[in-house]
Amino acid sequence: MTLSVNSPLQLSPNSFYIGTSQVFGRPGKFHWSIYSTDDQGNILRVHWAVTPGTEFAEGVVYEKIESLCSYSETNVLTFVCARILGVRMPPLDVFKEMAVAVFTNAPHGYSSVKENRDRHITCRTWLLRLLKAIMDRGYVSRPPDALQTVKEIEKRIIEISIEVEDTLLDDTFSGVRVMDL
Repeated sequence: MTLSVNSPLQLSPNSFYIGTSQVFGRPGKFHWSIYSTDDQGNILRVHWAVTPGTEFAEGVVYEKIESLCSYSETNVLTFVCARILGVRMPPLDVFKEMAVAVFTNAPHGYSSVKENRDRHITCRTWLLRLLKAIMDRGYVSRPPDALQTVKEIEKRIIEISIEVEDTLLDDTFSGVRVMDL
């Protein structure tokens, strides 16, 4: 297993990606993020994550990043980066409204991570509900041979993430799985 090469992943412009990354000590569990690219290839990462210094334990975090690599500066591995064919990122103001409307009873979550988990508020549930809202609002034109439902997309991303994670155990890890779904 070689982790010394950390080249940026090649992401297509004007695309919508779902990425999963390693959660230490929790095999089969992953952190889920959206990566959206514009026509210049700029990357916006959006995810449900810890929000220190706020009254809420977690919330929607927006980060402009220069590149997405195999592993982060803290050595967290990215397992999957799946371009969701036919899904368009809504205009940012619309997207931000949709992103906080996912959890209708608690748009910004609760004051502790435990309260969020007790109510099934996680990065995965936030992302998948948001993807469904994006699709329901018509920001999608999926190819007929592509997976059509959020549930099918989720299942495939989990399967591939587990496959990649398993390569760490048998020392055959060869990098992030970048693919189209």
